[in-house]
Amino acid sequence: MVSEVKDGNRVLDRYVTPIGIRTIAFDKAKGFLLNGRAMKLQGVCNHHDLGALGAAVNRRATERQLQIMKTGGVNAIRTSHNPPSPSCSNTATG
Repeated sequence: MVSEVKDGNRVLDRYVTPIGIRTIAFDKAKGFLLNGRAMKLQGVCNHHDLGALGAAVNRRATERQLQIMKTGGVNAIRTSHNPPSPSCSNTATG
């Protein structure tokens, strides 16, 4: 996506933002579809806390936890017991 600030026809500022649009569907024959392609969900049920670090939110520890799970093939997460904090829900793993 390209955002531009113009004065008439003159571009004063321009910023390119990478975005992605995804489609999801569930099909009884094919299962879960992401962008029209079948994908197996490899999920975990994860506690809301960070183990020895406790339930206080630590963004980097949460990112690290997600990166480790992703390396192990995890592509779906369900939290257990208590809802996750909003900051954990918005953590991107890149």
